Amino acid sequence: MLKGYPAAIECTESLRKQGAVFYTSTINLYEVICGIKNLPRDSERHSEALQLLTSRVHVLNFDSEAAMKGADIKHQLRVLGKPIGGIDYLIAASACSNGIDMMVSQNKKHFENIKEIKQVLTY
Repeated sequence: MLKGYPAAIECTESLRKQGAVFYTSTINLYEVICGIKNLPRDSERHSEALQLLTSRVHVLNFDSEAAMKGADIKHQLRVLGKPIGGIDYLIAASACSNGIDMMVSQNKKHFENIKEIKQVLTY
């Protein structure tokens, strides 16, 4: 969304019209903030856009329940022989530990083998 990808905006707008409630996690915020800090220019404008976005979604904290769920997910995928990126375990754990079973991601492969995630929408 923050990068202005038309497909991402279209996907989230469609979900919004259907009454979807949007969540992100402190892990996602960390990733975005790291990216903003590495920008050669306009970091203040991007920080303001991030603040606006986070004011319109629910931000899930990464807590001890999410940590345990992340370890479960990592083990589950290791047993399946389908590991994913380290931070994606934590993103999935934040969602799953809060009863969220649908993800919107640019990379469906990272979340499609997690049993608690019932649907992964891509843009």
